[in-house]
Amino acid sequence: MPMIPTGFKSYQVAGSGNAFLVFDCEKCKERNIKNYTVYGGASVTYHAFNSSDRKENLQESARAAAKANIERNDQDNYEKINILHDYSGITNQIACKKCGQIQTWSTLKKWSKHKLFPLWTICFGLLSFFFALFILMPFFVDITLNPRYFIVSFINLALLVVLLVIWLRYRAKQKKKVAEISNPSYPVPIYVNAQNYEAVFGSFKRTGIEGTEEYSNRA
Repeated sequence: MPMIPTGFKSYQVAGSGNAFLVFDCEKCKERNIKNYTVYGGASVTYHAFNSSDRKENLQESARAAAKANIERNDQDNYEKINILHDYSGITNQIACKKCGQIQTWSTLKKWSKHKLFPLWTICFGLLSFFFALFILMPFFVDITLNPRYFIVSFINLALLVVLLVIWLRYRAKQKKKVAEISNPSYPVPIYVNAQNYEAVFGSFKRTGIEGTEEYSNRA
């Protein structure tokens, strides 16, 4: 179906800010400084018939909103890493520039409440279902006429047990990592931004914010 032009335009703003991660390698103790980019953005929509002043004001408000979004994300990173010691937001594994050791704190993800909780729920529900089926089925079916009943039931239970074991082993490894970086002697990273830059090492500079205009079809 062909797109019908309506005259609406979307002005999208994308921006980023510079920050740093400073850490001592957990293996060789080498001091590392890694660039950390903070992203943010915003968008506004206006009509082609809007006045130039109206368009300019909307574009300026989008740039201001993008800047505020970057600053908010930057502050969230500061609080999570420096105060809460929550490194789950770090998506890339970080290695030492000297020995190549992957830092334990950079491998931690949001595993306990988000990614693995559904797996636990599914396994527990299926395990309960098959357990109830195994117990109650003899009351409704003549199992002597269904010799494969026990085989199928045990296979299903075995698969569920395997899933649970995998989940528990992974959870145990993650807990071990959390315990390791919770040790007071562990060299935790420091998130460096405008808030604490001078206390760590010097002047702070942010990248610019740019906007792009795109057509948006609306009814």
